[in-house]
Amino acid sequence: MTQPQAEIPTMTDTTTTTPIKTRLPLTRRAKPDELPRARFTPTTRDGEIIKAIYDYRLLTTNQIIDLFFPPKGVNKKDGTAVKQPRTAGKVTNIARDRLKLLYHFGYLDRVIAMGRPTVYFLWEQGKTYLEDLTGDKIFWRKTDNTLSIPAIDHLMKTNDICIAIRFSAEKHNYTILERINDATIKTNQTKSDMVEIINNKKQKFQTTPLADHFFRVQVAANETIPSFIEADLGTEPLETDDYTRRSWEKTVKAYAAYYASEKYETRYGTKAGRVLTVTIGDTRLRNMKDLTEKLGGKSRFWFTTFEQLQNNDILHDSIWSVANRDGKHAIIASSH
Repeated sequence: MTQPQAEIPTMTDTTTTTPIKTRLPLTRRAKPDELPRARFTPTTRDGEIIKAIYDYRLLTTNQIIDLFFPPKGVNKKDGTAVKQPRTAGKVTNIARDRLKLLYHFGYLDRVIAMGRPTVYFLWEQGKTYLEDLTGDKIFWRKTDNTLSIPAIDHLMKTNDICIAIRFSAEKHNYTILERINDATIKTNQTKSDMVEIINNKKQKFQTTPLADHFFRVQVAANETIPSFIEADLGTEPLETDDYTRRSWEKTVKAYAAYYASEKYETRYGTKAGRVLTVTIGDTRLRNMKDLTEKLGGKSRFWFTTFEQLQNNDILHDSIWSVANRDGKHAIIASSH
């Protein structure tokens, strides 16, 4: 059976400078003899995409477009910039063409499933490229890309939160001093940051809070905001006495014990901090907030929904519900 083919954008043969076109498979990576004769060298933006995919562990096509192919601004007479809508999918097509090349030349891997966003991972040539570029060892294996659909969904939602923080920081000229992904948190904290928690049956467990991400954002010369990120897709129970499983109850107790110990300050260099949880809807949010307060969780615990992130500034808009507080709050006051 003949594989479906896709046309890639025109490239230039480095020996003849003659534009050439090659058709590549749609459903698999091209074999070496199917690749265009032109030499492919990643652009600066390609390199930034490869590095971001390594840092975030995966990115969807739309997330890559938002990060690296923004619409051009239009300046009004008063000097303010207004975002111009993408025209006829031009930006999207350029992005997809670059991603297609990075995939077929082995810099990226991808997962395509019916009715789901296309997801990109790092691949072998991308690892080599980053090691040559940075001189650092890139800790990646092929098995890192072997994730279940629920795990991919969770990472996609986590990255939505991280990207929202990045865009807000850029908008307000803040500096992201530190960003740690879940894999690194797990490696660091499970070695020496264990704390003790007790369930309702008075059984003791050793654990550590394994956040989906950690951010430290500098908003002023002497002010930083360290935050753990939790992406909640409603797939875990709120309460359970079985602390060998994940639950929100166990998570709250683990964070409370971790903050109360010296281990958090030793690891992150501060006593300040909060847990920013983004969940699937208002009902789930209320239930999580109520349980947090019942367990003695205090104002370190902040909650909002993925819907609220879409058209709001994650740092400056009052979209957050806070344990033991009424109303909605902003992470950073408008005076900044």
